[in-house]
Amino acid sequence: MHKQPNLARAWTQLTTLQVTQPYFFHLANYLYRILPQIIQTAPRLERLIIIGNAISGQSRDLVSLTKNVKPLAEIKHLEIHRSGIALEDIQEWLQLIGGHLLSLTFSGCSTITSVPWATFLSCVKNSCPRLEAVTIEDMLVGLECLTVQYDGEGLADALDDVIWKFEEADWY
Repeated sequence: MHKQPNLARAWTQLTTLQVTQPYFFHLANYLYRILPQIIQTAPRLERLIIIGNAISGQSRDLVSLTKNVKPLAEIKHLEIHRSGIALEDIQEWLQLIGGHLLSLTFSGCSTITSVPWATFLSCVKNSCPRLEAVTIEDMLVGLECLTVQYDGEGLADALDDVIWKFEEADWY
């Protein structure tokens, strides 16, 4: 009988991981089991890219799956594309990984949440002291489609400005 290989050794050189939401249920279930293991055991993982299926409600599962996973490596770049996201799930994860995060991108996402954007962005500002870039592209917020990009010097002030705009607009 064959012994299962130690998959943790397969990820030793992995620096970027791009995960796409499978369309088939059995593949999604397998991904949901293996993704946390990869994140927890890849010693050099710096960039995590999650690509969901915005049409399917399953893409939220892929994002929220990571909220309690403590990565072995210091994830520096997080990108989430075409996903339904609960901001509270991302907030929880940012409290684990935010200290090392340099860039944060949301593209083509919609929010499924009761957490206001202003609260979420305050969490980003407080949990990610090394953050150098924030990109929000075509994010469906209420009935509006939002696109903002900030990088470099003055990021904290720019986030304060966006937080104020969200508070004024009362957007969720």
